[in-house]
Amino acid sequence: MRLTVCALTLTAATWLVAVPAAAQTAVACQPIFDAMTKQALTPNHLYMTMTGSSNVTSESITTGGVMYIQVNGKWMRSPTSPSEMQQLVRENEKGKTTSCQRLPDEAVNGMAAIVFQVHSKTASSTSDEKVWLAKATGLTLRGEADVLSGTTKTHISTRFEYTNVQPPPGIK
Repeated sequence: MRLTVCALTLTAATWLVAVPAAAQTAVACQPIFDAMTKQALTPNHLYMTMTGSSNVTSESITTGGVMYIQVNGKWMRSPTSPSEMQQLVRENEKGKTTSCQRLPDEAVNGMAAIVFQVHSKTASSTSDEKVWLAKATGLTLRGEADVLSGTTKTHISTRFEYTNVQPPPGIK
């Protein structure tokens, strides 16, 4: 359970600052970086499914400077704040190379979206991700990632909502 919570927290947080410092100035990746920065300041509800060596479905809610995580149907307050998670992810991103390519626009749940293909590589993993950003707000709407870490393949599907975001009931 602890490993699942850590994996979920880091996976959810990669959306906060997934583009390493060296790529932040790259014109092609700038909209992705801007969306992640904006998302860190915007209340959001993340729905995530990971499939591969194990299957995990979970959610996280970030609001009021607090991140809440649902694992195996149970909500808990994350021991790490969104700002602390941003710093942790920045540290984890050192040595990562990232490239971005704009794809044709699409719609997500009726919302116009700018679409990007993002390729990232570290010494131990490679990921290819398709990311949808809302044209109206610049916030991330959806992501589909294939990650290869060693011989382990994982697919991660994410969906974000930004309206009526409240802490989970009964969690302080």
